Amino acid sequence: MSIKGQAYLYKRKDGIWMFQIFVPKYLRFLYPCRMWRKTTSTRALNEARRFRNYLLLEWEELKRKYNPSNPDQWLQQSIAALRTEGKRSKSRPQPGA
Repeated sequence: MSIKGQAYLYKRKDGIWMFQIFVPKYLRFLYPCRMWRKTTSTRALNEARRFRNYLLLEWEELKRKYNPSNPDQWLQQSIAALRTEGKRSKSRPQPGA
């Protein structure tokens, strides 16, 4: 993942770098605000960038895990629906029997 310069970072008045990222609607049950902010606890831009890069990797993993349009989730939900339907059809009386 290539991130340019100070993306996701801003500097507070005291010189400390902050990480901030937009929270998509499907993650608001974990983070209720629209923006999530975390201090990097450093005034050094290189350290702040490294902190940001680690957080972005974790953030992308969370987005993949909870994204409603995740193909893995669709597959799991489809399989579960198929199994549920199969169980229901077994418990129903067969026509003509």
